[in-house]
Amino acid sequence: MNYLILTENDESAWDDNTGISYHFPYKYRSVIIEGSEIIYYKSKIKNKSFKGNRLSEDQHYFGVASIGTVKNHPNGKSLVAEIENYIGFEKAIPFKDSNGYLEDIPESKSGNYWRDGVRQITKENFNKILSLAKLSSSEYKNPVETYTTFHSNQIKEGSKKVFYSVKYERSKINRDQAIKIHGYNCKVCDFNFKKIYGDIGEGFIHVHHVKPLYELDEEVVINPLTDLVPVCPNCHAMIHRFKDKVFTIDELKKLIN
Repeated sequence: MNYLILTENDESAWDDNTGISYHFPYKYRSVIIEGSEIIYYKSKIKNKSFKGNRLSEDQHYFGVASIGTVKNHPNGKSLVAEIENYIGFEKAIPFKDSNGYLEDIPESKSGNYWRDGVRQITKENFNKILSLAKLSSSEYKNPVETYTTFHSNQIKEGSKKVFYSVKYERSKINRDQAIKIHGYNCKVCDFNFKKIYGDIGEGFIHVHHVKPLYELDEEVVINPLTDLVPVCPNCHAMIHRFKDKVFTIDELKKLIN
């Protein structure tokens, strides 16, 4: 198995899309190969305007994923890798601890190691970073369970092989963006978990796909503004109450009114 660190900069000429795709030069093709397991890394912040988009201003690891298909970039001068199984860490993992760096730095690269945007690491170091993020290798590669009702919050969606997530605490990019846009109130009944339950309800809500994934013929890019809406578990269950009928938000609103 191939284990990698992928650097993602706040400001870059490369066309990266966190958890979806990674744009890179041909010189890294020998190490960025399909099936590689990766950990995302950010260097120290340079532009403070990006503070809100980071887990830390210092160097840190912030997510785990794997490499899917690698293809030529449309510019014809570089490559782009599909990113699969992405899970963002809940907290920043510093690039070193009391025992030193979490990556082994070869003596031959002691002066310029951190300049490499893509770095190979050992399985032991990969698993150590995951353990600090309170994840295991098996958990990140199998983050979902097959279910019959609620849809996955994976970034790439709509494949004929549909997965259903029960790990709502493992927020994916689409889910986070949808909540930033729509908020935490149920779009059907206006229920808010924090308002009713206090601190234990903070940050909890289901996210519903307006168009069911199983109706899609191929993978599509999901727009969190128009394709995803927050709903409470009760309303989510009623939306999918019948196998041959998925209620719309407006239809369910009329029912409860």
